Amino acid sequence: MKRLLKSFKTELRLTESQKDKVRRSLGICRFLANQYIARNIWLYRLYQRGILDEKQPHFVTANDFDKYVNHVLKKKFLWIDQCGSKARKKVLVNAEQAFRRFFKGQADRRTSRASSGKTSRT
Repeated sequence: MKRLLKSFKTELRLTESQKDKVRRSLGICRFLANQYIARNIWLYRLYQRGILDEKQPHFVTANDFDKYVNHVLKKKFLWIDQCGSKARKKVLVNAEQAFRRFFKGQADRRTSRASSGKTSRT
């Protein structure tokens, strides 16, 4: 017997400052995801060309990249700190899962994250 799930539709009425914070956080998360993807693609291509051997890491985990963000990228791009750490961490974990599925052959390579271009009705 099939189990039915209930869903609820919720509309948020955000103030202008809240909308600005949400847009900023989404943009920062998209930037970090693109940086993570670019770094892993670069390492993977080096591995494919034979520049990296089996002992050298050809994949950066989300934890290692988060450390890189905290110690290097935050100093270079001060605006990264305007986004919550949990949101940053979650987007990196999701990107890592996508790459792990790619390496296992379960999914195609993820190229980059782009904004949808759709505008929400508020």
